[in-house]
Amino acid sequence: MEWVLINRNREIVSTYSISGEHGLKSAKFYFIGRKRISEKRFDELWTVMSKKEYDLGQEAYERKSSSDPSKRWWKEDGYLDIDS
Repeated sequence: MEWVLINRNREIVSTYSISGEHGLKSAKFYFIGRKRISEKRFDELWTVMSKKEYDLGQEAYERKSSSDPSKRWWKEDGYLDIDS
């Protein structure tokens, strides 16, 4: 499984691949070891998550809102006009 280190701007700083039986704790331990800082300070600066979770979050963030305020569906749809 691939894990990513995310900064506060939601950008990937580093990646780490590890076998499936190891999880988030192992990935976080790896990144803390690379940065050589305390876990408290690490948590203030970075987030560790799976690459899949990151990709899903980015997709949702970049998707256009379904409640676009400039879209006036009631004016586009003529079938709602009772008089016509």
